[in-house]
Amino acid sequence: DCPASRTAPVVGMSNPASRPRKVDFPEPDAPVIATDCPADTVKLMSSRIVSVPVASATCLPRCVTSIALVLPMSQISRYRRGFAALITLLALAPSLALSADSAPATPVRILVVGDSLSAEYGIARNSGWVSLLKRELASADPSVDVVNASISGDTTSGGLTRFAPLLDRLAPAIVVIELGANDGLRGLPVTMARSNLKNMIDLARSRGARVVLVGIQVPPNYGREYSEGFMAMFSELAAGGQAALVPFLFAGLQDSAEYFQADRMHPNEAAQPILLRNVMRVLGPEIKAAQRPVRPK
Repeated sequence: DCPASRTAPVVGMSNPASRPRKVDFPEPDAPVIATDCPADTVKLMSSRIVSVPVASATCLPRCVTSIALVLPMSQISRYRRGFAALITLLALAPSLALSADSAPATPVRILVVGDSLSAEYGIARNSGWVSLLKRELASADPSVDVVNASISGDTTSGGLTRFAPLLDRLAPAIVVIELGANDGLRGLPVTMARSNLKNMIDLARSRGARVVLVGIQVPPNYGREYSEGFMAMFSELAAGGQAALVPFLFAGLQDSAEYFQADRMHPNEAAQPILLRNVMRVLGPEIKAAQRPVRPK
C-alpha cells in the first residue's frame, strides 16, 4: 500500500493546496527501498512545513530529499590546504624533472704542463693539440676549461720547479703532464726524471687533482738500456692508479715523415689532430669522472 500524500489539518482546508515555500528534513539514517510500491521511498520522520496560508491542506505531488555532506570548518581548511599542495606539486613536477635533467655539470679545469710538443713549437698559433682540445671541449661542454702552461725546452726539473705555484693559482681538477722528452734528448739520468715526475704526480694528487701522464720515447741511438728504461718509466709511474697513462704521444706517427717538421722531432700541424686523439682516449674518461658528483659518506 502506498503512503497517503495528503494531510488534513484539524482547522481549515485550502483548495487548491498551496505549494510549500521551504521544507526542512533531518538527515536520514539510511536509504529505505520500497517493496510494495517501488516507485516511492518510505521513511517515517518528523518534519516542519512552512506554507502560506498556515492552516491549509498541503498536497505534495512528489517527495524530494536532498542530502549534503557537512564537515567542520577545521577539516575543510585542512583538506583545502592539502588539495592546493597536491595541485602545486603536480604543476611543478615537469619543471622539477627538467631542472634535474638539465642541471649544470661540475666545472672542470684542465692544466697541461708540457714542453715544446705541447707548446706549438714551429707551427701556427692555436693549431697545436692543446688548442684543438680547448676548442673541442668548449663546443661540447662549456663547463670544461683548458689552461696550457707548456714551455718549449722544459725538462722534468723545470716543470717540478714551477708546478706547485700553478696548482695554487689555478686549482685544476685534472693535470696533464707531458714532460721528459728533453731529459731524454740530453741523456739525463732516468732516475732523476722518474723522481721529478713522481713528485709532480704526488703534488697534484695531494691537491685533489686527477693526473694524466703522457708517455714519450727517445731514439734508439741512445742505447737499448737507456731507451727501454726511459720508456718503462712512464708505465711504472702510472702503476697502481697513481695516474692515467697515455702510452705514447706519437702513436701512429713514428713511421710517417709527412707528419714531422724538418728537424724530424717535432710534429707539424697535420699531426696535431692525431696527437689530440691519442690524448683524448685517456683524458675523456677522466673528464667524465671529474664531473661526477661526489656523494657524501
